Amino acid sequence: MKNRDIDRINKWLRETYGHDLIGRAHYRVIWSIGQLEKRKGTFQEYCGPIFLREYYGVKELPKYLYHPNWRERWILERLDFAPNHELALDQAGHYEPLYVFYDANGGYLRPTLRAIQFFMLHLLERKPWKTDKEKWNDLNEQEKKQYDEEAEFYYGCLDDQFGGDLASAIRSKEGVVNPGVIHLPDGNLHWFDRSSKNASDSRVPTAVSDPS
Repeated sequence: MKNRDIDRINKWLRETYGHDLIGRAHYRVIWSIGQLEKRKGTFQEYCGPIFLREYYGVKELPKYLYHPNWRERWILERLDFAPNHELALDQAGHYEPLYVFYDANGGYLRPTLRAIQFFMLHLLERKPWKTDKEKWNDLNEQEKKQYDEEAEFYYGCLDDQFGGDLASAIRSKEGVVNPGVIHLPDGNLHWFDRSSKNASDSRVPTAVSDPS
């Protein structure tokens, strides 16, 4: 089941928490339907209503079939390397569920990036005595830090390309954004080359100087 929001969540999980040596993300969000696993055990085989035999072996089964509230749900999983003798694994490591998204009545609940970030902060926070409000504040601080770092990058690109005056004008809100072109103070226009590999050309925001 494809979903842009889930793709964005999984991209964030991979970039933030990494992957193993063969490229499997340490954390991921998956749709429960269609997830299979090979399990060891004693199984009964039927042909319609007719019992044929009972045998011990390996069988590929739906992973979340036996959890009624987990069918057709989004699930946050973690890559786990602890031994699991019930599974027949082709390679070390398997995914275990961490959190199943459903509402108080067991109904469908769509995960959001903000909810995943808060959950991961809860899961990995070294100081468990923090309140939920404090954890939300931590998350807000992380987002602000990321925004500030990105802003500084763009200001640096402007400084490199045009000197400090233009970046200062944007910082002080004396300049405004106009995608694609900058009206320089001397009246000349500068058009950005979006195909350029130079970060100072292809990634900086553009601006119009305030004539006043």
